[in-house]
Formats: sequence, C-alpha cells, structure tokens
Amino acid sequence: MAIFKKMLNIFRSKKSSDRPELISLKGGQEQVELVKVDQAFCVKGNRKLVRRQLGCRGFLIVSISGLEKDHGILTLLKAFNLLVNKRASSNILLLITHCEAENLHQDKSWPNDPEVLKLLGGLENRVKFFGPQSKERLATLFSAATVTVVPYQKEQAILEAQACGSPVITDQRVEPNLVLDGETGLLVTDDSEDLALAMEAIIKNEVLAKRMGKQAAVRMKRLSGQAVST
Repeated sequence: MAIFKKMLNIFRSKKSSDRPELISLKGGQEQVELVKVDQAFCVKGNRKLVRRQLGCRGFLIVSISGLEKDHGILTLLKAFNLLVNKRASSNILLLITHCEAENLHQDKSWPNDPEVLKLLGGLENRVKFFGPQSKERLATLFSAATVTVVPYQKEQAILEAQACGSPVITDQRVEPNLVLDGETGLLVTDDSEDLALAMEAIIKNEVLAKRMGKQAAVRMKRLSGQAVST
C-alpha cells in the first residue's frame, strides 16, 4: 500500500523533493504567492480544554464534511469503522462538523439519511455531528484535532486546518500542493481502506502527528505572509 511507502520516507528528509507550486525560487530567496487564511485560524486554541469539553480522552479526528453522498461521508464512515475495528479501542472520537443543519435531526445531533445511520451502528459514542460552526469555533476544533479529514471539494478548509497546526488527510485530486504529501498531511484515494490506513498511520504515531502539524502551521504562516519564528 502506497501509504506505508510514504511513512517510511517521512523522517528521511525535512523537505520534499517537490517544491510547492505556491513557492518559486528567485535570486536565492523564496518569493511567495500569498494565500488567504482568516486570522481566526492563525491562533492556537487550548487543545486539552477543547478535548475535555468534547468528552475526548484520546485521539480526536475532525472532519469537515457535508452529509451529501458526493462529499465523502460514506467513505469517511466506512473508513472509521475499519479503523475502530482494527484498533479495538474506544479512545478515538470522530467529530463531523460543517454539516448542513437541514440534514440533521431537530436536536442537531444525528443525521437523517438511512444509509448514513446504518454505518453509524455501534459507533454512537464515538461519532459526533455538529451543524455549521463559526470561524472561531472551527479554529478551536482544528487546534484540538489529532488529524483533520477534509473532502477535496473544501479546499479553503484544508488551508484553515493546517494554519491551526493540524495535519490534514484529503483526496489526492485536490489542487496540487495545498497539502504536502508526507509533510503536512497525507493524500489518499477515495477508497475507504486507504483513508483508514492514513488515519491509523497518523494517530498511532504521536511524533509524526506533531511534526506534520507544526510543519503545516509554519508553511501556512509563510504562505500568508506572516513572520515565521524559528
């Protein structure tokens, strides 16, 4: 599986051999084409406090996903089932946010779609659904996440999560270099097994998760024109 080949090479070099398309070299200096990330996503949240408020005692996977089928919700839930069954652990919480409120029950806590509900069987205490969130609230969730999973259609969310210091897993069809594969996150196919392996690769390696998150935040600062402390 390609995921494992990526993991073997992650610690061999701090820099990818491929330069991001948003960065060009000119006169020995990096000339950066600025990207727009709201300042709300450039402030670190209180990771421990947010996790405690969510009832998370272990790993937190945050997903920015709609409930429509083409937004990847079925692939995400299938992958999460594979992950939970393989690790046989109850300390993994999946938080799905930015959902359309009309696709949730009136109490805004559970989806209406029968196919989605079927995949949630047995995961009632491991999955939470939130309706649309403010920028500030999303930033706190990204800051608290072990990893953020984002469908390739939501490219702005990919930048925002990385700005908060969260490694990102997204579809390999995403606009090139929004995520540096193996450095600030992982790129996967739309196959649920591939996604499950990517989530497992990050959550089971705390050093990897922290390194990717830090590199993501530093890169977003650079690409948004902020000063980067070393």
